[in-house]
Amino acid sequence: MKDIEKQLQDALPEGWEWDAKDLALIHLAQSTAQTITRLERELEPLGLVEAGSKGQPRVSPLVAELRLQRESLARLLSRVALPGEEPAKSETHQRAANARWDRVRRNG
Repeated sequence: MKDIEKQLQDALPEGWEWDAKDLALIHLAQSTAQTITRLERELEPLGLVEAGSKGQPRVSPLVAELRLQRESLARLLSRVALPGEEPAKSETHQRAANARWDRVRRNG
């Protein structure tokens, strides 16, 4: 897997610098990406299904761990601030803001 920090840096406008929080998130994301790569390598020769304690087929525990690591990576990357991105607003906050603006327009 290509270095995440390098991928993110390549996508940034010239002169952009990460703050300490973003750098910490990026380093955690890089470590998580490396774990994902190792898990994928381990899983490849074993396959998705293995024999359970009584010989029954069962999904390898590596599959669940791989899924969790991928979710973790996605969460970490979603928290990195990129230029031009506004923080996502929850539907509740958006409705409240719209209600306030509607009152201002009616009274205004």
